[in-house]
Amino acid sequence: MKHTPEKRHAIVRLGLGVGIAALLLSATPASAVGEPGLWYFDRYGVTEAHAEGYTGQGVKIAVIDGQINPDLPELAGANLTVKEPSYCETSLTDSTRLPAASSNPGALHGTAMVSLVASNGVGVGGQQAPKGVAPGAEVTLYTVMIRYDGSKDVDCFRDGEISQGNTAMLGEAITDAINDGADIISLSMTSAGLGDAKDAYIRGLRQGVIFLAGVSNNKAPTLAGSLAALNGLVTIQGMDENALIQEIADIPDKRTDLVGPGSGIATIEENFSSYSVSSGSSNATAITSAMLAIVKSKYPSATSNQLIQSLIHNTGPDDHDLVFDETGYWGYGPVSLQHMLREDPAQYPDENPLINKDSKYDVVFPTYEEIYGDDTVATSPPTPEKKPRETSKGSVEIGVVPSGNSGLPVIAIVGSGTVVVLVLAALGTWLVLSRRRKRVLAGSNYGDNGQLPTAYPQYPQSAPPANPYER
Repeated sequence: MKHTPEKRHAIVRLGLGVGIAALLLSATPASAVGEPGLWYFDRYGVTEAHAEGYTGQGVKIAVIDGQINPDLPELAGANLTVKEPSYCETSLTDSTRLPAASSNPGALHGTAMVSLVASNGVGVGGQQAPKGVAPGAEVTLYTVMIRYDGSKDVDCFRDGEISQGNTAMLGEAITDAINDGADIISLSMTSAGLGDAKDAYIRGLRQGVIFLAGVSNNKAPTLAGSLAALNGLVTIQGMDENALIQEIADIPDKRTDLVGPGSGIATIEENFSSYSVSSGSSNATAITSAMLAIVKSKYPSATSNQLIQSLIHNTGPDDHDLVFDETGYWGYGPVSLQHMLREDPAQYPDENPLINKDSKYDVVFPTYEEIYGDDTVATSPPTPEKKPRETSKGSVEIGVVPSGNSGLPVIAIVGSGTVVVLVLAALGTWLVLSRRRKRVLAGSNYGDNGQLPTAYPQYPQSAPPANPYER
């Protein structure tokens, strides 16, 4: 699928000369350079990390998503548990819980997210499948979204209500994941709020859970109170292999904390027999959570707070001062597995740098007092101060480059001691699986030479809208 060239926000220069595009520093790929959809694996040093024995072993990842097709060959041998039954009922009048495992088309998203973490890379009929970034991790799927017969979207019937008015299933899934010992919780869904899941989320933060959520995939800003805007959560934007913000979400969003590989990512198709590529923040969030699992496997004594500190400090290949893009495109920069693996997270404070005491935008939810009240658990930091986000004072350049391919979304999270990673996909109304998947056929153009540009991320010179949350 071809797109008309448009202005895209690429990596050019970041303040103190810190290279954001360089973040994706080239590494010697195990697969052929340019192999459709695997650049996230080849160019982040994943092969090298695995060769050194860091595969996410000892880390538990909970994927809270839709149904899954666990019988695909790429998931053979994965340390995968499917929590049965799902948290969704058959209908508004039938309280029978539906199964979590399914070969129906609605199981595509959950299957795709788990594959980015745990796939062996060998698909149906020997085809190239997505490669799992953290195949050594223990993965458990919790199904809170179902595509019911006759529907194009996903939903969840509970207690005579649909998911828009009942978040019981989300709260139960998060609670079960924490009780099951999850270190990383990946949530690939959207929501207007926590509702009944608020207490579970706060409990997760207190116990060192790291929540990663994706920005909207439909060029809609992250709204206050939505999952991706939660206090203490890591919000992820997606980029393509040319260091361009994903076309489907290329707008300023000041809640963006980091940018991960999200566009042109290998995925299974709904027929569960062929493969293509997709784009979306869901991909970026799931992949980032798996990378955190790799870092945790190398530094098992690091707390989740220190892992978050490492995530935002070690963007790009080289050491640099902490820099934040106030324009709302790049946050602290693109994630870098290689850089994080070089730096022991123990050097950073055991404080979640993304928890705000005061309102940063129009709303902070949950509040600092709700997270760290009088009944705060002993493992919570006593007075976590969010470190100021330094803004780049360097020059910025704007350029026009052709748009890349677009398609699928994702989500993730990680925690302390026991790490927890919540991956939250693109935003829409309430629990809407990011179905704005603009898939393109495998074999599409991924660049002339298969190498990432050496330029740095480029920030827009124009100011964002006066009210970026106005719709």
